Amino acid sequence: MNSKLVKFVPPEHMIVVKQVNLLTYLKQYEPNSIVKIGEHYESIIHEGLTITDEKWQWRDKKLSGKTAIEYLVFVEQMTFIDAAYLLFQCLKQRGVV
Repeated sequence: MNSKLVKFVPPEHMIVVKQVNLLTYLKQYEPNSIVKIGEHYESIIHEGLTITDEKWQWRDKKLSGKTAIEYLVFVEQMTFIDAAYLLFQCLKQRGVV
């Protein structure tokens, strides 16, 4: 018997999952991973990663994006489905979806 966890995000919730703002996600679920510096936040895990309400930028790696799912895929190197599933579970826990 295959005990592998099936990760599923209902298609009607993917639009919401893809739009989750990184700063909102980090403040809610990983608040100890960022520190406020003036008008923006910086990651204490990834040197050179700055985050604002509108976007994130990792200058050292020449990466940038707007959403939490982009961050999870490109910075944390999660698969797209793992990142989508994580965000879906977070939103579900808060009663958003």
